[in-house]
Amino acid sequence: MNSELKEPTQLVAGITHKEILSLMADAGIFCSVDKFTRILQDAQRRALAAQALERMTANAESLNLNDEPKTYTFAPDGSGPCAKQTVTATVVSKRGDRYVATNHCMNPQTVCPRAGMATGQGYELCKSICQQPAHAEVNAILFAGGAAQGASLRLEGHTYACEQCKEVARKYGIAGIVIEEPTNGN
Repeated sequence: MNSELKEPTQLVAGITHKEILSLMADAGIFCSVDKFTRILQDAQRRALAAQALERMTANAESLNLNDEPKTYTFAPDGSGPCAKQTVTATVVSKRGDRYVATNHCMNPQTVCPRAGMATGQGYELCKSICQQPAHAEVNAILFAGGAAQGASLRLEGHTYACEQCKEVARKYGIAGIVIEEPTNGN
């Protein structure tokens, strides 16, 4: 066997054949290079497995995967309720976290500019007068971000989700929309 090889052996990462022979001689190990290489490989595998376990544990702690599911509520400073009806949307992530948002207005009115109009009509007034950024469904989905993927959306205070909200739900990977019975008198 040529002990003058300079290239690293494929059997043990980062150690040349010559270095293996030197390690064996320094430690007084008298066995075949193949057997010693297998011992080193096993030690490397155990060390890598231990490192991987440490990293996974640290990642789980940083992501709060060991915590109970939480509820997060989106309520921008200066916002107020819609004068016509309050709609609440809750995105429930696969982990169980809840992201809650409403159809809040940044310029809330005491009388709805859509008063007397049928449901689904005059939404442009919500944006232009009340400065409503979006419907509750879109607000909740955007608030949930990546947690919306595979989540369910629960809608309360309205009898349906409009086509634009359904399209945003599809785009963000919402698994389904459930219409809830109103509990706040709307």
